[in-house]
Amino acid sequence: RVVSPLRLLAYLEIGAAALVALSPAGFQLAGSVVALGGEAPGPFAWFAVRFAAGAAILLPPTILMGGTLPAIARWFVRREQDVAVDVGRLYAWNTIGGAVGALLAAHLLIEHLGPTRGLFASAALHAAVGVAFLLIARRVDGPGEGIAAVAGRGIKGEGRTFPATVSRPFVLAAAFMTGLSALALEACWTRLLALVLGSSAYAFATILAVTL
Repeated sequence: RVVSPLRLLAYLEIGAAALVALSPAGFQLAGSVVALGGEAPGPFAWFAVRFAAGAAILLPPTILMGGTLPAIARWFVRREQDVAVDVGRLYAWNTIGGAVGALLAAHLLIEHLGPTRGLFASAALHAAVGVAFLLIARRVDGPGEGIAAVAGRGIKGEGRTFPATVSRPFVLAAAFMTGLSALALEACWTRLLALVLGSSAYAFATILAVTL
């Protein structure tokens, strides 16, 4: 429903860049918090402290990054009947970019720049993309009909609404289990590959890229 999806996309990218640039300081703070959490009563409490510290740093920028695909899809899709194909194409390219980024981060950024400077390089890339989309947003008109029109009416084709063949709770439960099993497999594969490559960024990045 935003007036300018490209401008929103730019703000999301620039916001992510700022949070990524601040994350090294956040990691240092998290280390102090986790050290204090080592005194927590019981392993579950210590896990909760570590999880909360990591989530406080990682969730805000990843939420902003996750918002970029819906934002660009809102602008990219111009016709109602093209929603599935166009969003699917965007999602495919976005996923391929994520896989390539995972490999480049482990084998190029961290290898040659180190983790901290690699984060700053990533932040600079986010900022550059955000500024580029701000400049583009100034030159283009508003978004096409696309997803905004579909959102209020439901997906239609050839003048008819597609009937639902299964219940919504079933679909939501299936989506939940799909994500649960996929990420559980990713974690198990990472641990198994670590036996060969060691517990390193290389093992994690390889599994992440293959999973994507």
